[in-house]
Amino acid sequence: MIQKIHGVPEFLSGVVNPYNRLFMKVLAFTISLLLAILAIGCEKKAEESAKQLSGNRSVAFPGKKILFLDSYHESYEPNIKSRRAMENELKDTGASIVYRYLDEKNTSDTAILHQRGLAIFNEIASITPDVIVLADDPIMKWVAEPFLTNQKIPLVFIGVNWEYPPASQAPLTGQLEVEVLSKLVSDLQQFARGSRIGILTARSATDEKSISAYKDVLGISFAEQAFVTTFDDWKREFRRLQNEVDLLIVRQNSGISGWDDREAQAFCLAETLIPTGSPNLHMSPYTLLCYPKDNGEFGEYAGKTIVKILSGTPPQSLPYEKNIRSNRTLNTRIAKKLGITFSADFLESANFVSAFTGKIAFINSYHRGYEWSDKIEQAFLKSIGVSDFAGKDEYNTEGLHIRFFYLDGKKNPAKELVTKRSKETFSELNQWKPDLIIAADDDAAKYLVVPHYINTDQPVLFCGLNWDASVYGFPTSNIRGMVEVAPVRELIEFLVPLAKGKRIGYIGADVLSEAKELDHYKNTLKISFHDGGLVKSVEAWKNLYCRLQTTCDVVIILSYVGIPDWNNAEMEKFVINETKVPSGTTTTMIRRIALVSFARLAEEQGWWAGEQALAVLSGKPISEIAMTKNVRSVKYVHTELMKRLSIKMPTSLIDSSFFIGDGKTQ
Repeated sequence: MIQKIHGVPEFLSGVVNPYNRLFMKVLAFTISLLLAILAIGCEKKAEESAKQLSGNRSVAFPGKKILFLDSYHESYEPNIKSRRAMENELKDTGASIVYRYLDEKNTSDTAILHQRGLAIFNEIASITPDVIVLADDPIMKWVAEPFLTNQKIPLVFIGVNWEYPPASQAPLTGQLEVEVLSKLVSDLQQFARGSRIGILTARSATDEKSISAYKDVLGISFAEQAFVTTFDDWKREFRRLQNEVDLLIVRQNSGISGWDDREAQAFCLAETLIPTGSPNLHMSPYTLLCYPKDNGEFGEYAGKTIVKILSGTPPQSLPYEKNIRSNRTLNTRIAKKLGITFSADFLESANFVSAFTGKIAFINSYHRGYEWSDKIEQAFLKSIGVSDFAGKDEYNTEGLHIRFFYLDGKKNPAKELVTKRSKETFSELNQWKPDLIIAADDDAAKYLVVPHYINTDQPVLFCGLNWDASVYGFPTSNIRGMVEVAPVRELIEFLVPLAKGKRIGYIGADVLSEAKELDHYKNTLKISFHDGGLVKSVEAWKNLYCRLQTTCDVVIILSYVGIPDWNNAEMEKFVINETKVPSGTTTTMIRRIALVSFARLAEEQGWWAGEQALAVLSGKPISEIAMTKNVRSVKYVHTELMKRLSIKMPTSLIDSSFFIGDGKTQ
């Protein structure tokens, strides 16, 4: 805390002569100068502190260990967010994190919880942590309170509901978890037929404590309360309460045995008769409104507090805090079912969900690090609400579980290898049982979808299939998608007037996708090529490229991915030195070795796949999804090649293009 200091500094008392104006002016100037220097110093320190708290990576704690004790299980979604946020705050600091899980959501047996708590405590000595994070109430009850109150390791609690933990001799600080239930109830009452409030939730110590706080702290009275342990009990109580109360708080479902996300979603949509709400975001598929806390806030707090402690701040000198972030979330399908209309102000401040839950398997024909498919993945994730693309194989996000599988068809294109990986993927999918499969690019369609999923009950969306899906027998009753087409005719029509003749050549990697691309250039678009080839090595590519400079007037460059030992910087230098005729491409990643790029947007494929995936998971039959093709593109001009060829580009292209080689675009 920064405190204001009032009055004149003591070291100046007794030196002021009130009759000496000159002295007074000099003194006033000196004081002003000192205060200005002091202010600058304080501002600098405050700025440094703010940077540190916002995740400044200049702090380093090599060899330090953080022990994160989680009350629940590893796949519990709210705490996944907390852990990720903490990891992000501590990234690049050199500190390591060890996790242990009490798994309280899956058992209420006190003897088992005591044994687990004792086992966790007994491990602490061997782990030798520098800071311990205590996440949620059960870990406080079964580990912290019985075992850690007198030890000296700094403790940081997060997610402890409503009440400060008991007094402790241990160095302790933390952040309480509170819920904005009063606001949720107030908003639901606008649409209720009366004032009777009910609550339905899983039976757990946390839920019982929270409901007591709702009554004692918030002053909310419940006409009906229902604690359940099984999904059948939950459905029975949910249906009963529709007629017993006027609005229903559906707190959470963690620990309810037999819970089925998809069945619960359909059940709530069919059975909801009154306004429903929850303080937990993972309940948004089942309730009209959610006012969830941001679990990432707990992790951010933990990470920043750990940085302070490892930097020398005693935990007990840090005041307890409370979470403050919350987001209004509206389930549009339940709103429509109830016939509820919201004001413009209400809608403007809300997030929207359409109750999407399920498993999505995303089959990438290629490998992570391939620019085209990376961009498809990123756009797909963003379109379904995952903004933190981190290049992972698996994402869990509020009801959606997404897994990525890679066939590596560019780096290892041999048929037997891709077939083997496809069979392995099919075996994994059989065990995981996704609700939807997304097949990106041709290898996934040819080697996985065609042999295993045509005319089955498994919904499949494809994207990025070059030119024609009918060669794979698509569409079928269970398969729909977006075909990828290239504006190659428009590209050639642009390049020929810049050239000395009309002879067209081509060059690319000898892989399935480029062979199919070339086939459609020739047979679908009826483009006649004078010379060209698909090659397997860098040396062969260089030899062919040099030959095309003398045999052709325009060169179309297909993807080089699949050619071993390709070095982008080296090949760009080679192309700049050897180019004698205009060249073009329709692929973004080739933009550094072509004069002009009319590039397809990989993101368009991902956006479409994400939008249609949400439609399928919200109940739209896949057979009703229309087949489509991409329409968007972006243009690039390589200025070094333009200078080498002494070509002046039309103003219309200059105004609508990005530039390569002038520092504007990489």
